[in-house]
Amino acid sequence: MMYTWTHIGGVLGTGGIAEEWRLRVPVLVFHALPGGNQRELSRQKNLKKTQDQNKGKRRDDSLSAAQRKQRDSEIMQMKQRAADQKKSMQVGSR
Repeated sequence: MMYTWTHIGGVLGTGGIAEEWRLRVPVLVFHALPGGNQRELSRQKNLKKTQDQNKGKRRDDSLSAAQRKQRDSEIMQMKQRAADQKKSMQVGSR
C-alpha cells in the first residue's frame, strides 16, 4: 500500500498556516459478491430433490408381503363400505 501527501491549498512551499497537506490513503473497497448464499441455496435444492424422490415410495414398515396384502385388503374394504354408505344415503334422500 502506498501513502502519498497531496497539497490541498495555500501557497506551495511557504510552510505557513495557509498551506495544507493531506495524507492520501488508498481506500480498500470490498464489494459483496452475488451468490454469497450459494451453499444455502444448494442445500435447499438438494433437500427438495430428495423429498421428491422419496415421495410416494413405501416406507419400511417391517411387514411381510402377506401381512401387507392383508392390511391393504382391510383398508380397501373399509373404503368400499364408506363409499357404499355414501351412495345409499344419496339415493335414499332423493
